[in-house]
Amino acid sequence: MDSAIQQNPAVVELDTRARDAATSAERTAILTAKKSLLKKLRREGLESYRSEWLTERRKAKILSRGSISPYTGREPNPLNELIPEKGRLAACMAGNSDLALQELQGAMRDMLYLLTEDWTVLYRPGDKPDHGRCAVCGEELSRLDINPALA
Repeated sequence: MDSAIQQNPAVVELDTRARDAATSAERTAILTAKKSLLKKLRREGLESYRSEWLTERRKAKILSRGSISPYTGREPNPLNELIPEKGRLAACMAGNSDLALQELQGAMRDMLYLLTEDWTVLYRPGDKPDHGRCAVCGEELSRLDINPALA
């Protein structure tokens, strides 16, 4: 969208005028006008996209007789990628059917993990300290200085 906005004739014309400006005050005024024009064009583009999206969504809802899925194809919560237990538990809770015994036990393990884990620091998968040592350099973490303001 930004490249299309930069190709807009009015924006190109303001760029040319800014390059050819005689004084810095004139250049500043032209760049300010360009900035406000860019804002206006972005806002108009977003409004156009929103109205098109709503129209398509309404059509899809009418064609599906109101049973359109709210799922958009994206992960609903990005933390589910960092904490797979959270994602699995959310999927179990969102389901309407009864869980098999193994699924129920897995959900309880995930719940127990989420309740007992120390969430003061969120580690990426594979970066969690191993027996009090840094996963990357192997240095003992108890030797690292702790900021008293954070303790």
